[in-house]
Amino acid sequence: MATVTIQDILSWPKPNHVNPTSRVPLLLGFEIPLSIIMTSFVGVRMYVRYSKKTVGWDDWTMMIAWVIAMSIFLCNCISVHWGIGLHVWDVYIPNAIPLAKLALCFQLLFPPCIGFTKISICLTYLRVFPFKTNKWFCYCTMTYVVGWSIAVFFAIMFQCWPVEANWDFFNMEKFCIDRRIFLISTAALNSLTDLLVFLWPAKYIWNIQLPVSQRKGLMASFTLGCLVCVAGACRIWYIIVYYNSYDTSWEGAPTYVIAAFETNLGIICGCIPPTRLFFAKLFPRILGSTLNSKNSKPSTSSTSKTSGVRSLVQKFRLPKAVGDEEDGITLRSLGTEHGTKGEINRSISRNTETGSNNDYRESGSRDEERGEIRVQEPKVAYLAEPQWRGNQRM
Repeated sequence: MATVTIQDILSWPKPNHVNPTSRVPLLLGFEIPLSIIMTSFVGVRMYVRYSKKTVGWDDWTMMIAWVIAMSIFLCNCISVHWGIGLHVWDVYIPNAIPLAKLALCFQLLFPPCIGFTKISICLTYLRVFPFKTNKWFCYCTMTYVVGWSIAVFFAIMFQCWPVEANWDFFNMEKFCIDRRIFLISTAALNSLTDLLVFLWPAKYIWNIQLPVSQRKGLMASFTLGCLVCVAGACRIWYIIVYYNSYDTSWEGAPTYVIAAFETNLGIICGCIPPTRLFFAKLFPRILGSTLNSKNSKPSTSSTSKTSGVRSLVQKFRLPKAVGDEEDGITLRSLGTEHGTKGEINRSISRNTETGSNNDYRESGSRDEERGEIRVQEPKVAYLAEPQWRGNQRM
């Protein structure tokens, strides 16, 4: 922040402690609705997963992110009591110390909130897209996010030494890093990671064998989080404004708003895929096309390819734990481009070679014992024709 000089203090207007100009309505007007919407999405997500008994690590990490986000919200609300949103000359002098402590708490809570949100999203990708390239991306991203969050957390904690120097403005022996450069660089890296994480599933979603309108709906539900990158860019701009001004209590309000928008919107977008079908049933007129995407049959390119697939699927059952049916996406609906075809074929070939009863089961063997004939409509499109070697199928 800019250094306050005697000339600056003398130029300040007379303090107004009765009816001061305030940005508090801006702060609370954004944060309260955002927190309510975020809590609603997280609650619906947990309800859907509990009702289907499919609660996983992605849900628990999102719950941790929600708890931290609510802590940030409470921290900002308490800051209003001590003068955030007021001009520095309208803030009572004794309130400067608790206001600085709350600002430090806000900065410390931000990295773990962002980190747990991205980890939850990557864990969701692992449930929905069981491909090798996706696994490598998610594991590498989660490793980077954990390292980034820990490093930024401790760097903020010890940005001034001793730590008390963060709120002890008259300590002449303190040492502080260049906080403006530090926060701008970390915010830029964070926004870049957001862009990569939210755009990653686009290549898988676009190859799902569904009508274009439904594919666009799925892609929007997964990639809507790119708006978080816009919030990150705005936060970088306001960090520059904040540290170029000595009126930190006034400029801090929009900075808090943008940071809350970034954290809350990230959690909301991370909860959209698991809750998409719930809201489609709740608002069928608005999201009816999205609801039909789960039950729609994938398109096929030719009758000959489908006939080969039908015989293959009737002989061998695909692994059960592929995709996430509650999210409306399964491995059977994925297309063939960008490595999808090869990985599906390898998955089937491994099942046929190992002969594991956990991976496949001969259709009709147990049904015949019960006197039942079961016909399964295949949902795999564009698989290669099964190859024959002698009297055995590869």
